[in-house]
Amino acid sequence: MKGTRLAFWIALAIWFVGALAPLLLMIGDSFVVDGRLSLAAYGDVWLDSRRWSLFESSLLVGIATAIGAVLLGVPVALAITRFEFPGRTLVRTLYPLPLLLPPFVHAIAWTRHVPLSGPIGAVVIFSLAYFPFVTLLCERAIQSIGAPLLDAARLHSSDGRTIRRIVLPLAMPSILAGALLAFLFAISDFSVPDYLSTVGTKFNVFATEVFSRWTRGRSRPEAMAASLPLVLLSAAAIVAVWRLRTKGRVTTIGGEFAPLRREPPRGAQWGIVVAGAIVVAISALGPLIIYLVWAGGPASYRAAVNLARWDILTSLGIAAAAATAMALVALPLAHAAVRRGAWVSRSIEIAALAPLAFPGITLGIGLVHVWNRGGAFFDAIYDTVAIVVIALSARLFAFPFEAERSALERIDPEMEEAAAVAGVPRGRRFRRIVLSLARDGVLTGWILGFVFSLRELDTLCVLSQGYSTIPFRLYNLIHTGKQSYVAALAVILLFLVTLPLVLRALLTRPRSA
Repeated sequence: MKGTRLAFWIALAIWFVGALAPLLLMIGDSFVVDGRLSLAAYGDVWLDSRRWSLFESSLLVGIATAIGAVLLGVPVALAITRFEFPGRTLVRTLYPLPLLLPPFVHAIAWTRHVPLSGPIGAVVIFSLAYFPFVTLLCERAIQSIGAPLLDAARLHSSDGRTIRRIVLPLAMPSILAGALLAFLFAISDFSVPDYLSTVGTKFNVFATEVFSRWTRGRSRPEAMAASLPLVLLSAAAIVAVWRLRTKGRVTTIGGEFAPLRREPPRGAQWGIVVAGAIVVAISALGPLIIYLVWAGGPASYRAAVNLARWDILTSLGIAAAAATAMALVALPLAHAAVRRGAWVSRSIEIAALAPLAFPGITLGIGLVHVWNRGGAFFDAIYDTVAIVVIALSARLFAFPFEAERSALERIDPEMEEAAAVAGVPRGRRFRRIVLSLARDGVLTGWILGFVFSLRELDTLCVLSQGYSTIPFRLYNLIHTGKQSYVAALAVILLFLVTLPLVLRALLTRPRSA
């Protein structure tokens, strides 16, 4: 067993130990009480009407967020893919920005000026934070339709009817997949409801109940039992996303593919453009402007750096380590998912997405269960930032994996087959062909892992080593009343999460002749 096969099995073992084992142990532990099989932990959850009420609240918030993400995200996608207008490049550059900030950072900014609270406030915040999921997937789907199909359709109908009857139906699977991702993240988030409860009406959801269960009793079985309804709901959403992603691949039939030609908007089309620009301005520039004005002069930034210097350095180091670990482990698994049979491919993809079905807090509790055992080996992991790197890698692995899988899908397998026929060793084929051609996908995966690691909060709330990070520092400051540092630290976080994207754009920008 050499070359890529060895790399695959090593990556699979690392992924199982780091991500799947804690979740499986959490599930198994929830059925054991005093060394015997028991459903006692689940009785309190399934028979308590209050918890079902919390589950209903989470479900309604998730559904409303999905609808809000579609209403905000689709106009942005249509505007940047169908029309050429002044500021289009800026709109396309800025629209992912809300996704890069922790949702509670959005909440802190907007509640300073807008009376947001309760379920409605949570839906507004989540919709503004997660609509880029819809825009991104919808944009890719529309771009894959191709010009010939739309040109033929416009010969027989108006542009508006073409969008309603051709573009949106073809992009609908991708739109629904983006909406389900927004739903998935909204129902598992506890920081926004928890924060909104401190500035307005008391508001609890199921995720806050899971966190309360753990902080009050430190009971793993009860925490897992409390998480189960969310896990089942999230698992259903993930399966739906996985199936919709396959259906969302649009193929142009008849004739060669040609990219869409953007045209200047006319008449009512300006409504789509203006709506998309307003959404991006509010969601991306709104919080930034609020924090810049709130922070004031350089003194606030100096104070924030002095206060959180160690947190900033720790967050950067942890995010870089987690991103590197995810990118390295994801590559052989993504290669196997693309090149091996359907059963292997489906199993790997589902395993990569599985941690997203568990609330971040539940995953963190599972890691405590695995690594908090005493002894030199376990202490070297649990008592250091290594446990945070493992937690972030497990929670966010799906993003680098999908980026690398997408890049590998574009590589013609016949290139590897031809090299194999020529007698090139498997390891050399992987390095010379796969790594060379998938380099951009690996870089994208690393950047996604780095950015999402910098913004993650929920998974770290039950890990003491995660307290020395920027998101936790921000969350702690807003709860302890030290708001004078919050704005400056939020601006610093925004700068750090966008820096890799800016550097990549500058380094990969085509040079003029």
